[in-house]
Amino acid sequence: LSITACYEYKEPIKVQAECVKKEYKESYKTTSMMMVGKTPIITTKDNPERYEVTLGYNGTQKVINSKSLYESIEESDKVDVLYYETEDKRYTKITYEE
Repeated sequence: LSITACYEYKEPIKVQAECVKKEYKESYKTTSMMMVGKTPIITTKDNPERYEVTLGYNGTQKVINSKSLYESIEESDKVDVLYYETEDKRYTKITYEE
């Protein structure tokens, strides 16, 4: 069971978010087994490398997977983002565009 809620955000404002954390994650493979009828099938999934940058503004954080951002920013640097909030300010989000 899944419940999805939509919130109506006000017009975004352009702000400077701080780079809270940078983390590189190497690529890796995962293997799992599933049954097709009575036959076990082994599947392998490739998980690509990730260049995660956590941006924060006003208590809201967003993890961005971007090699170019990762390479161009250091922790505590600032970057332009769009900041959204609902009318009652209960829900917020950040978006980053390269």
